[in-house]
Amino acid sequence: MARIFTYDQDANLDINDKLLGSNSGDDVTKNFTINSLLELANSVNAIKHFDGIVFKVQDYNVDSDQYGIITTGTGTYTNTDFEDIQTIYLSFNNLKDEAVDDYIDVLEGYDVRITNKSDVNNFGIYRVDTITDSGSGTYKILTLTNQDASGQLQKGVEYYVSTLGNNLKNLNSFSVTSLNDVTSAGSGAIITDAERAAVATIYDRVLYTQVQNNLESTETSYPLSANQGRVLKGYIDSINTLLTSDNVDLDSLQEVVDYIEANKATLDSLGISNISGLQTALDGKVDVIVGKGLSAEDFTTALKTKLQNIADNAEVNVQADWNEADTNQDSFIQNKPTDVTDLSTHSVTELNNVTSAGSGAIITSSERTKLAAIDVNAEQNVQSNWDETNTNSDAFIQNKPVILDQSTTITVSGTTNQITTSPSTPQNLTADRTFTIGLPNDVTISNNLTVTNDLTVNGNITLGNQTTDTTNISGDASIAGALDATSIDAGNILSLDTAFVGTPTQDNAIFYTTENSHDILNFRYHGHTLKIDTLTEVIPSGITSGGILGQANSTQFTITAGTGVINDLNKESGAAEPYPEILYISWSGQTITVSNLDATSTEQKNSWIYIDENGSIQQQATSFTDAQIANKIIIGSVVHSSGTIDFVKTFPITAYGATAQIAEFARMFGPMKKTGHKITANGTNLSIDRAAGTAFAFGRNYTNDPNNPSIVSDTAKTICSIHRYYDDGSNGHIKDTNAGAGYTVLDPTKYDNGSGTLQTMNTAKFSVQRLYFFPTTPNVVV
Repeated sequence: MARIFTYDQDANLDINDKLLGSNSGDDVTKNFTINSLLELANSVNAIKHFDGIVFKVQDYNVDSDQYGIITTGTGTYTNTDFEDIQTIYLSFNNLKDEAVDDYIDVLEGYDVRITNKSDVNNFGIYRVDTITDSGSGTYKILTLTNQDASGQLQKGVEYYVSTLGNNLKNLNSFSVTSLNDVTSAGSGAIITDAERAAVATIYDRVLYTQVQNNLESTETSYPLSANQGRVLKGYIDSINTLLTSDNVDLDSLQEVVDYIEANKATLDSLGISNISGLQTALDGKVDVIVGKGLSAEDFTTALKTKLQNIADNAEVNVQADWNEADTNQDSFIQNKPTDVTDLSTHSVTELNNVTSAGSGAIITSSERTKLAAIDVNAEQNVQSNWDETNTNSDAFIQNKPVILDQSTTITVSGTTNQITTSPSTPQNLTADRTFTIGLPNDVTISNNLTVTNDLTVNGNITLGNQTTDTTNISGDASIAGALDATSIDAGNILSLDTAFVGTPTQDNAIFYTTENSHDILNFRYHGHTLKIDTLTEVIPSGITSGGILGQANSTQFTITAGTGVINDLNKESGAAEPYPEILYISWSGQTITVSNLDATSTEQKNSWIYIDENGSIQQQATSFTDAQIANKIIIGSVVHSSGTIDFVKTFPITAYGATAQIAEFARMFGPMKKTGHKITANGTNLSIDRAAGTAFAFGRNYTNDPNNPSIVSDTAKTICSIHRYYDDGSNGHIKDTNAGAGYTVLDPTKYDNGSGTLQTMNTAKFSVQRLYFFPTTPNVVV
């Protein structure tokens, strides 16, 4: 083997590249991929992470050897959205069983991030409000305030717990004096309590922004500015100047006041006669008469006469309005006819009681000429009378149309449970009437119903009791709902016969029969009938998803959530056939303590794990019985000794692919004899005879008989092919074939020296002699 340093350097590393090393268990040299090393390092958290701790989401427990647990409470954990988490429990030791409780204590007041190891988009960011020790003294309890979140904290998954960003605490956890750029902070708060109380009274004081710098404001609680005081002072100075003026022209307020004071006696004695012209003006006024007064306009005699001639309660004329419906309005028209047409938009030929209108005018030119020639003394026309019944009378109206009495009523009735109408009461014809016809919520059809096009059912179709009535639905159909708890997509033709006595005569039908108080759904197609129980009888009990076992710690195992099927055949005593009931089972992920741990015994023991019909996880110390395999969901086992779990193994029986798994096993086993193929001595030339027979080999007979594709028939045959094998001295053998033809006689010198010992042949020793024969089916085991 060349020395390692002589090999070429790999310039393009790949995670599937292999390294050479020794296995720790048996020191055997083995290959290891780079990817497997990375997965191992991640699985045991062997890689150091900066400022982060690794925990695994598990159920809360206080076992002495518990470590690396993150959960949200003291019970069984269920997956929780990050945004809904307010409290988390972190065990004192991380997933590498290293003490990290001192580190956790420092997180108080910090923002921390909890991140899925394999999915950075699955995280929660929280402010750590408080940290306390749990009552068990093995957990730190962190109360949190959510900052940001995405996804869930999932059971059985590993997470990093680390401080966020540059590890700065939130400022709301500091006092202002903790900031190193504040030289003096008073009491340590931005303001003291006394200062805060003083600030609170500001709302009872005038703010500078409330000062008014004008004399026109309507505000009643705001003060004027100093500038407005200056303006007011200017006005006061002007008034004082006027009051102290010595001008006698009475053009100032002070002069008027002085004049009145000087002539007060004269002014007090003034009367009408002392004022020139006042008496003459008063003599020309109109005297006031009690009960009468003057108006803004002169009321003439003519207006009075006109007013007297207007009748009491008279009103202003109002134009009549055909569309006015209010009978209290003056514009309402009483006794309007009900059949009025705008004749200006119609020709005479449109009138249904005119049998011939000539040219479409009232009369033609020739008819007008004829009318002019009629004597003026001709018989006078008589008014037509609708009520005239004498056909000889000129008043009789021929070909009168039938006019329906508007008081006549019409009733549209439905059929109970089949057709509904609204309204369903008699309706008269005094107005337009609208009837709604439809199906009720529940419809009963007493006779056959045939659907020639597509039929879509979004709800349930339930087959009724067995009667002689039949409901056929034929045509293309897609049933989106469920048929008697079974989803059906009918494809091309679907005929639902909801009740039969015995087997229906229709092809392509779904019906049910009753056997021993069991209702059984049946399918009829192309003259054949198939029971649904015939199909469900072959469904095995087993797992369909999840159910992976894992080791939680030295005494507990985990199982992931999962689903499965249990087929309860209901094979009752005396019943002709079983009536299978398929139970769909589901269970949640759990952590469970092994039930049969024995610390006093070093013997390897098993706890066999299965799911029962109630979805409960069960354990037993004995291996599974055939009855349990048929009626339970088998999961696997937990292997333990000395009271400690050694390992767990998941090996469930699946409820799917049973036929495919059996076929795969048969292919692995290979072709094999079914009947015949007996081997006997021939007695001539060391030959042997092989009798006729049949053998099983997948698909070997398909071209000959498609109904029996894997059964091959062989005729009898004499076989003459004996070969000798010699030990080559190196744990191998050499075939002596006589140039490929084999031998027809035995040569004692080649295998016996007369003393019963092996005869050497060249440098090899003859060790064994074998017989081979080859039927039509290659490699058949006989």
